[in-house]
Amino acid sequence: MSPNTPALPEVRRIATGSPGPVVALLGGVHGDEYEGVLAARRLAADFARSGLRGELRWAAPANPAAWAAGTRCDPEDGTNLARVFPGSATGSAAERIADHLTRELIAGADLLIDLHSAGSGFEMPLLCGYASTGPLAASAAHAAKAFAAPITWQHPVIHPGRSLSAAADLGVPSLYVEGRGGRQIRATDLDLYTAGVRRVLADLEMLPPVPPGGSSLVVSGDGDTDGGELAPLDGYLVVARSAGDLVEPGGLVAQLLDDQARVVHEFRAIRRSAVMLLVRSPWVRRGDTVLILANVSNGAPS
Repeated sequence: MSPNTPALPEVRRIATGSPGPVVALLGGVHGDEYEGVLAARRLAADFARSGLRGELRWAAPANPAAWAAGTRCDPEDGTNLARVFPGSATGSAAERIADHLTRELIAGADLLIDLHSAGSGFEMPLLCGYASTGPLAASAAHAAKAFAAPITWQHPVIHPGRSLSAAADLGVPSLYVEGRGGRQIRATDLDLYTAGVRRVLADLEMLPPVPPGGSSLVVSGDGDTDGGELAPLDGYLVVARSAGDLVEPGGLVAQLLDDQARVVHEFRAIRRSAVMLLVRSPWVRRGDTVLILANVSNGAPS
């Protein structure tokens, strides 16, 4: 292999010949996100023994070099695979991986499920997200409801460069999953990942019926982890909430302290919100993403 040739992820297929939908499953787009890779491998092993209708395509890890290094981005050039879809066959290492996954895994599928987690840099609640507008919204919403994560995050738009945006361009509905991460794999989270995927496949009649999941708190807003609330100054971040908490209007979410431990900025909720992301670092620099809040849709679970 040439030094400039990226290690492409293996796209595997499980199909018994029984006609049915095609579902594409991604895990480990970021190399420090472990839950999705292990969930995909666990599910694939089970399906290989028991079979299913239709076809499951899966790639886990989706980014082999980042997975081996345990890093969010490509260890050589720092490129974030989750920002370069649909990729390019002649581009950077990450762009070629994205191109490979777009062509070999996403194209022709009936649904894409991209299993992420908060990784080492952030804290997030266990959630399922999807694009709530456009011609694919109804199908994505149906799949997200079947997944039944504790929180369902509706996004009015999916930003370019994501696996979900590449899927949308190909007419493939999609959803993604996030978990708490933090270089710690929790048994409850891993079980929820696998159970949620099973519920989606059962809803598509690829598997026998399974028990439904519980209720899900529905929230809405921009899910761009490169955006959110930004630090206006360098300082120490003191968090007053945890990921997944509900905050009433005016409620304190975090404070920024200077070197003298004086409060120089407060992050407060403008409306009733759910805390969807908190940065893990105690020291932040001006312009860093600090947190993301999402609007609570009527405060009621679906």
